[in-house]
Formats: sequence, C-alpha cells, structure tokens
Amino acid sequence: MLLSVLLQKESIDHLAHFVYTLRLGLKAEVGQRALVIWYDSVTAEGKLDWQNELNGHNERWFEVADAIFLNYTWKASGMNLTANKN
Repeated sequence: MLLSVLLQKESIDHLAHFVYTLRLGLKAEVGQRALVIWYDSVTAEGKLDWQNELNGHNERWFEVADAIFLNYTWKASGMNLTANKN
C-alpha cells in the first residue's frame, strides 16, 4: 500500500517553524551537543518523497535542523551533488 501525503503550505511553514524552535530550545536547554536531525521524507512542498540527496526539495529542512538523514537508497551521484551543494 502506497501512502500519499500532501501537507498544505501553511502546515509546512508551521512544521519548519517548529523544527527551528525545537532546535533553538534544545540548544538553550542542553547546549551545543543537542542535535535535531531531519529525516529526508517530506519535501518543502509538503509531499512525501524521499530525495536521497540534499537538494532544493529538502534543503529547507536542512537549514532549520542541525543535520539531515538521507534515505537509505542514496546513490554515489546524489552524494556527490550533496557534497558539492553550496
């Protein structure tokens, strides 16, 4: 069974704000050793769609979290794109 998810724009903005606020709160409470890691699943457009690399569809989450955990089906070409992302 394939699950189809599409969050509304307002929900995406709220989620991004939550992740950012969680990160700041954890840093304030625990210190710099606290990490918020985003799992590559929901895109910045609100779709459930694993990217397997850092790109424009998931970069927003990388920016509000400390790190991103890319899906396990990544390929070397995607990792090269991720490593070279400016």
